[in-house]
This record gives sequence, structure tokens and C-alpha cells, in this order.
Amino acid sequence: MRAGGPPIETAQPVYRAGFELDTLEGVPPDAEACVVLTLAQCAYDVNRTWLRYHPETPPIYYSGVRYRRQNLGADRWLDIPRILATGYGSCSDLAPWRAAELNVYGHELAGLGVKSLPLVRNDGSLMMMHHVVVIRASGEEEDPSVALGMPPTAPEMALMGFHPMWGPSGLSAQGFGPWGI
Repeated sequence: MRAGGPPIETAQPVYRAGFELDTLEGVPPDAEACVVLTLAQCAYDVNRTWLRYHPETPPIYYSGVRYRRQNLGADRWLDIPRILATGYGSCSDLAPWRAAELNVYGHELAGLGVKSLPLVRNDGSLMMMHHVVVIRASGEEEDPSVALGMPPTAPEMALMGFHPMWGPSGLSAQGFGPWGI
């Protein structure tokens, strides 16, 4: 049963795609963000197809789903039926759903964006955290993850053992992100 109501009937999955990407470990942060954006665009396209054939799908904000952070380094990209089945999704799941919803139901949309944040691991090494958001045609950013329960970024990262890099004017993105499509 999906969160928020009766199940949407689907056949047993016949195809489960999977990516194992070492690319993100060997390229600069701006290239990492481009890879994340490409994957988000794929999820957006898959979700648009779902919504066209399943108009009974509840709007994301009325579906009962909630934000849930995935383990760093092990992101699973879920489509709408999987999000509904599990009852949760991360930013890489929720933003493509919301963008597809806006597109299919006739709202102007600029696309998706990726915000990148450099984080320092407890061992002192650096990693990039990427966050997917919706960009409206007006340029306004919409963040379904926040609307569906994502906690403030800095405290959540500290709980995971990471510390944001702070610059003189606050959080430093060091010139990276957001990128839009």
C-alpha cells in the first residue's frame, strides 16, 4: 500500500536499472554536478511518462510521501511508483517527480538544478554533496525535499560526520552550482 491512499496497481517490475558510477570520484566538482543533473533529467523524463499514463497519481504534496536522506555514496534513484511504494524519497527522487508534475499539468518550468556543497569528512578529506531542486520558469527555486521534511542541511551533515566549509560570508559553494537544464 502506498502512503496516503489505496495502491496504484502496477505489474511486477520487469526492469530495474542500476548504475555504478566511479566517475564522481575522479572528476572536478562541476563535472560531478553535471553527472548528477544528467541522472536527474533521466528521472524527470521517466516520471513524465508515468504521469501521462497514470493521471490518477496523486500530486506529490498530497501523496503522503516524505523526504528521507539516502546513504552517502549509495544513492538509489526512484521513480514515482517506487516512491509511492516506499513512502519516501531523497532530493534526487522528489525534485524530478515535482518537475514532471509541473510539466505534465501545464506549468512553465525552467528545469532542474543542482546545488553543490563542499563538505569536510571527519578524516579531513573533501567531498561534494549535491542537492537536486526544481527551477520554475520565473527562476524561483522550489525544493520538494524541504517541503516534505528535509531538515536543515548543516545539522544533518554534522550528524552524518561531515562539516560544511564556511567562508567569510557564510557557506562557501566555491563557485559551484546551481546548474540548470
